Amino acid sequence: FVTRDASGITGFNACLLTERGPIIDLIAVSPAAQGRGIGGRLIQAAFSHYASRGGEMRVGTQSCNYASLALYQKLGFRIMDSAMTLHSHAR
Repeated sequence: FVTRDASGITGFNACLLTERGPIIDLIAVSPAAQGRGIGGRLIQAAFSHYASRGGEMRVGTQSCNYASLALYQKLGFRIMDSAMTLHSHAR
């Protein structure tokens, strides 16, 4: 899902459809467009699109991303699990 205005792309929501249902994999709103409800509209678009496909929509985000956590909870998501992911970069 992508949002645009006269200046170009303002946000996107990349989702995955799994056997358990849809997952919001990556969502972003450009800094210049934040605070206009775009993130919420992108999430609502995903809910509408996947409503007939069954399963519960899930999302993963960083626990320190307080703005995202607040938005997801405002839209009815609840925290179900927490995990730490460590990354290793090979040289």
